Amino acid sequence: MKEHDLIDFLVLAAEQGASDLHLTAGAPPMMRVARVLKPLTEESLSAEDTRRLVIDALKEAQRAKLENEWQLDFALQVHDIGRFRGNACYVSGAIEANFRQIPAEIPDLQSLGHSPVVDRWCDERAGLVLVTGASGEGKSTTLASMAQTIAGRRSVNIVSIEDPIEFVHSQGRSLVNQREVGS
Repeated sequence: MKEHDLIDFLVLAAEQGASDLHLTAGAPPMMRVARVLKPLTEESLSAEDTRRLVIDALKEAQRAKLENEWQLDFALQVHDIGRFRGNACYVSGAIEANFRQIPAEIPDLQSLGHSPVVDRWCDERAGLVLVTGASGEGKSTTLASMAQTIAGRRSVNIVSIEDPIEFVHSQGRSLVNQREVGS
């Protein structure tokens, strides 16, 4: 396959309105547009292509974690395009990876369709709230929205422990300290 890097593919996919990019050995890079998978290029990726694309985009600690645990969740910042959540893992001895663009703006709770009770939880001073669900159901987005809501209402120090950091919070009335597991 012609020499590309991961950033090239992420930019191409974003420019075409893709929500996801999938890299699998033996198939062309695939993007999901309006819930339909479409090839990003005509050429299939080899196992070495997928490995190079992913490994070259990772920090040294991330590379080590992928090699030791055979899977990795991470985030990438792509210059003017934005942030992407990535997952890489080994399948049949080859690396495959999936990427999803993270919205630049953190949506508010109402726009996510949450009931007013979720908004009221943001006013609580103590307690435990569990946000659970399947992959892609909005857990990270909900938590980011809740943190942003709290930060806008009160003057507090919010500490998040994330794996990986997806949404980047701005500082306002509150301090939002985002810590990434393993960094």
